[in-house]
Amino acid sequence: MDPTATTVIPNLSVRDGKDAIAFYQAAFGAVEDFRFEGDDGSIFAALRINGARFFIADESPNHGNLSPDSLGGTSVRVDLLVPSPDAMFV
Repeated sequence: MDPTATTVIPNLSVRDGKDAIAFYQAAFGAVEDFRFEGDDGSIFAALRINGARFFIADESPNHGNLSPDSLGGTSVRVDLLVPSPDAMFV
């Protein structure tokens, strides 16, 4: 990803990140760019399908990130990544 580009990236909150990653890899040939695993086993990862990047994260109720199972609905967030966040809000 170009660090100087403004990018919009979907971020999916899920109940089991490891299973979600395996599903996207098997079903759509997703490629995992990186994965962070917390001490509690929680996952945050970046994947790509045909060059389109998206994030997968285990739900984190303490941070307001809930899965569809907990919400009873969708849990997609869209992140706006910019080269200089501080410059966007002056």
